[in-house]
Amino acid sequence: STLMNTVTTIDMPTGGKVLIGGKDVTHMRESEIGQFRCRNLGFVYQNYHLLETHTIFENIAMPMTLSGEKEKTIERKVIQLARKLGIERELDKYPSVCSGGQKQRAAIARALINSPILIAADEPTGNLDSASAQQVMELFYRLNRQEGTTVLMVTHDPYTACYTSRVIFLRDGRIVKEVRRGEKKIGEYYREILAVSASGRMRGPQL
Repeated sequence: STLMNTVTTIDMPTGGKVLIGGKDVTHMRESEIGQFRCRNLGFVYQNYHLLETHTIFENIAMPMTLSGEKEKTIERKVIQLARKLGIERELDKYPSVCSGGQKQRAAIARALINSPILIAADEPTGNLDSASAQQVMELFYRLNRQEGTTVLMVTHDPYTACYTSRVIFLRDGRIVKEVRRGEKKIGEYYREILAVSASGRMRGPQL
């Protein structure tokens, strides 16, 4: 999570550089960082971070609203994303009456609304049942493979990690192992990740 916060400009590193889209965010002014984050980054959290006093539509639209976009543009984009994610019927509902899977899809839609170049997902399936978790990871997989959206995800779950193109194992702030999927079938990839995770030498989060 510390690396995630550093990459996404929430925290500034004490050394080195963070390049996103060719831009070094470590040398941006505070005002520039806020604008850059809003336009280029999307965030998905384990606990959704939806506003309970706002409808699903309003939650998804929030980044565009804060950017000062026109209402018609916002409405068109929100409906378009909701259809793609299968939550069009939930737009007028409040988060309290939605399932965990629906709330996480709304959070993903909110992360995508400004067409970011990077989505940061911190344990995005942590509060979901197995069926909803699978649906969310399949969605991330399609976004990455079909639309070229980069997804940086932190997870301790080998099954969740097997939807990625590569897994980086971290320990004490250092990379200790990297596993790439390449042409491997998902079952083979999963077993390789599981074997590394089960190793006493490689305990810790996967990225």
